[in-house]
Amino acid sequence: MKVKSLILYASWTGNTKIVAENIAKGLKKGKIGVEVKNIKRAELKDVESSDILVIGSATHIEKALSSVKSFFEKLPEDALKNKIGASFAVHGGRGGEKVIKEIKRYFIEKGVKSVKLSLIITAGVPFLPIRRPKEIDLKKCEDFGEKIAKQKKSARR
Repeated sequence: MKVKSLILYASWTGNTKIVAENIAKGLKKGKIGVEVKNIKRAELKDVESSDILVIGSATHIEKALSSVKSFFEKLPEDALKNKIGASFAVHGGRGGEKVIKEIKRYFIEKGVKSVKLSLIITAGVPFLPIRRPKEIDLKKCEDFGEKIAKQKKSARR
């Protein structure tokens, strides 16, 4: 049976979607099936059919976007039991660490035993023209996806 992953993102300017798509490239390199979706369109069946759940959010006033909290609130207790969880945040200069902690807390509340992998990308400086992730950032995203794939493979042994 092929391992499946679901990457859910909450984006404000499009940067978080770009990051999610590049994390997917790394998972694919690691031979993991991937679906990338806006968190607002995610359904329970998407989560249930995945072995790995990666969730990321843009940072707004040092918090994840409200759609992230709404998503987790809709999940039944232990909906994420036996799944690998990973998180990422995109911030314009600060607050990414707090978003990572927030998402990790949500994961643990819904049954993920531990969330070891996280990634923070700086893009989109507040009050200035939007800055997209740089090539070096996109490479970090791909590498992050490959690390997640390796974690799942070692967990299966």
